[in-house]
Order: sequence, then C-alpha cells, then structure tokens
Amino acid sequence: DARGHHGGRGEAQQDFALYYFGPASGPDADVLLDQRQLAPTILSRLGAPVPPTMKAAPFLRE
Repeated sequence: DARGHHGGRGEAQQDFALYYFGPASGPDADVLLDQRQLAPTILSRLGAPVPPTMKAAPFLRE
C-alpha cells in the first residue's frame, strides 16, 4: 500500500500475477481470480498434495 505494507485487504494488496508455461488450461481472461486459489494451483502443478485446509480450487486444469 502507500505506506509500504503488504498482506492487507485492499485491492492493491490482493492483486497477483502468475505466468505459467506448461500443459494446462486456465480461466478466461476476464475471470477475476481469488488470491486463495494461488497456493492450491501451484501445489497441484507441482504434483504436491493440496492440504484440506485450503478450500479454494486450483485455477489451472489439465
């Protein structure tokens, strides 16, 4: 944010980008993703188990 802090609930703190080059399909370009989907997506791409505490679904699919 303007004070140099991170991890807040403001729009600027919740935006993220992920560039993935590999065999998967993602959502349409106009779909707004939830940042909670990022960790499960990375874990699933690595072939690692997604903990049951992570409730958001991965946004990249085979």
